[in-house]
Amino acid sequence: MQRQHRSGRANQLAGLQVGKGESVSSLRVETLRLCWLEAFIEVAETENISEAALNLGYDQSTASRYIQRLEKWLGKKLIEPGKVSDLENARISIGLTDEGLEFREIAVAAVDALVGSRTEAASRADLLGEMAVMLGKMRAALDGMRNPRIAEAQPNVEAMEALFELMVSDTEVEAPIDALKNINKSTRRFFGMFERRNRKLPKATSGDEFDAEFFLKLAAEQEAQRK
Repeated sequence: MQRQHRSGRANQLAGLQVGKGESVSSLRVETLRLCWLEAFIEVAETENISEAALNLGYDQSTASRYIQRLEKWLGKKLIEPGKVSDLENARISIGLTDEGLEFREIAVAAVDALVGSRTEAASRADLLGEMAVMLGKMRAALDGMRNPRIAEAQPNVEAMEALFELMVSDTEVEAPIDALKNINKSTRRFFGMFERRNRKLPKATSGDEFDAEFFLKLAAEQEAQRK
């Protein structure tokens, strides 16, 4: 009888609505997404949601949605728009709550532990695979050229393609994993700017400009290191 009572109580809890179309049972630990942690860590680092989204290669609304879902999953408020660390720095637009500061340490430790458990080969394949997807999307957009706002990205995309081909074809001299991570991060940031231009969205920050020489210099540096 007691077991039946507990089972009935569990069913009642599972059916409680905590949001539109979402039940308590949907907030189990299994629903936590690493992309939420990644977004939160980047927002905490940059103190700017637009810049964080740019660094991660997606739009501001996606970054905001990830933060909101993480806050809902935790039941805690992590960021506070009016709480900034430097009032004289216009780039800083948000701050962390006390609970956000505490959770930042947990999130960084968790992500570092998970990333550290991967083999270098797995990390390398993931980083190159992500870059291949971004390059493919940019190449398709440039070949279609329906939006003149992205035309100036052509030299950089060509340099990125050459750099990518060098990294995947030269199996004897592989780029150090840390260098590959930095190249991937730079590619994601550039891709974020590219997508914003291609979708005719407003600039995210005053620094949201194509650097016509950036990837050309990066490709030259990587080529020099291989010689």
